[in-house]
Parts: sequence; structure tokens; C-alpha cells
Amino acid sequence: MLILSRADVEELLDPDVLVDALARAMMEVSAGAVSMPPRVAALVQERESLLGVMPVYLPSAAILETKLVSLFPHNAESAAGIPTHQAVIVAFDPETGTPTALMDATSITEIRTAAGSALATRILAARIRPCWPSSARVSRLVPTPAR
Repeated sequence: MLILSRADVEELLDPDVLVDALARAMMEVSAGAVSMPPRVAALVQERESLLGVMPVYLPSAAILETKLVSLFPHNAESAAGIPTHQAVIVAFDPETGTPTALMDATSITEIRTAAGSALATRILAARIRPCWPSSARVSRLVPTPAR
């Protein structure tokens, strides 16, 4: 099984490629061609926290994976600097169900969020472009750290 750290993910993930991939995936979600059940979470009530699970199967890209994310708001008060949100993605072979990769999902989440904003901007810009001055252009969005 491939294991990718946060540094590995940041080195390998191209935000511009991600925007295009996200566009295709969103169209397939809208068309009902993706299996993506609602999120489910195990509550850690004594810490006012949770562990969320977000599985997805995208047949056209042969993607079968789940994101596991912990949300521990009290970590913000920690002197140790432990993030409030921590996550991993586990990828599986869609033919056999065999786990193929474990990836730190912090950067993936941050960059995917920025890519969603970039995609929305691209779509809206295409609709209002006739109203823009000829010198206007859309710049690249840069992800910011999660809170």
C-alpha cells in the first residue's frame, strides 16, 4: 500500500489539474453517476468532537475511497498546536476492494476547497465575461490553512 505524507501530497498535487478534475466530478455528481452517501459521524461527546466518514465511488475515474476526518475543536486551546481538523483518505481498488493508498488529507482538503472556489469563479466568470472590461482576468486561487 502506498502511504503519502502531507509533504508528499503537497509535492504531487497540482491545483490547476485539480480544478479540471473537480469540474468533471461535479458534473457526474449532478448527473447521478456517483455513489456518494451522506456523511456519517461518530460523536466523541466528552470532547465535543467527532470522527466523520465520507465514502465515494466515481466509476468513470475508477475512484473508490473514503475520507476520515476528526474535528476536535478544543485542540485550538492546546499549547501543543494540535490542529482542530485532521484527516486521511484511504483509496481502494474498485475491482477488488483492496486498499491501495493511505494519504494525509489536510492539504488535499485545503486545495480541494480552493479548487471548488476557483471552479465556481470560472463558471461565473464565463457567464459575466461579456460585461467585463477587456483587461479583466481571473487569477489563480491559493489555498489557505484550515481552521
